[in-house]
Amino acid sequence: MSDSVRIDVGRTELDHAELDHLIVAGPDLTAMTAWLESETGLVAAPGGRHPDQGTHNALVGLGADAYLELMAPDPSGAVDGTYRRSVSHLNEPELLTWCARTPDSATLAERATALGLNIDALDGSRRTQSGTELRWSLTILGGHGFGGHVPFFIDWLDTPHPALSMPRQAALIELRLEHPDPIGLANLLGALGVEPSAAPLHTAWSSEPKLSASLATSGGVRTLVGAGGGLRPV
Repeated sequence: MSDSVRIDVGRTELDHAELDHLIVAGPDLTAMTAWLESETGLVAAPGGRHPDQGTHNALVGLGADAYLELMAPDPSGAVDGTYRRSVSHLNEPELLTWCARTPDSATLAERATALGLNIDALDGSRRTQSGTELRWSLTILGGHGFGGHVPFFIDWLDTPHPALSMPRQAALIELRLEHPDPIGLANLLGALGVEPSAAPLHTAWSSEPKLSASLATSGGVRTLVGAGGGLRPV
């Protein structure tokens, strides 16, 4: 099989879930920032620390409501949270997973429960370089077998979207989800009401799971790839 499957999401109460950001993870944030600039020409700005997770990040704006996040273990953080567990095994940068923005975490949880999925709710925060505290609520779904090909979901609560304060350096052309079971993946995403806004979302068959994000930059199209290991909650 090699045919692509475009997700055609029906109208549900979760139709407003949209692509929020991509996560590229690696062992060292400074080295990863230099790697990204060398590979793509994109310059990631310092984000902040996740004090409850043991990680820190750097960010690249992809428009008014989307961004690319570089995440790595924080050498000064001793907390072994979900983020740190999810990235500490990596030896080099890779596209780990993606996040969808939802305005209704409760309805999302109800839908996921009806689908027989495990739900891990996580409240997070970080302080920006200017001292502003950002707060959010995450919903991480498990028990589906698709790893980071299925997004985790974020509700920014009363926090303005961080992409609003980032200069746009690139645009997301396509987020491609390759998996041995593309039909099952597409059906699950549709059932969760995912409707990405930043770019077309495609699933395609592959003998091994793979994520790839194609970005339009000032230097041309650049692609970030990874196995899509996803977040690892407790």
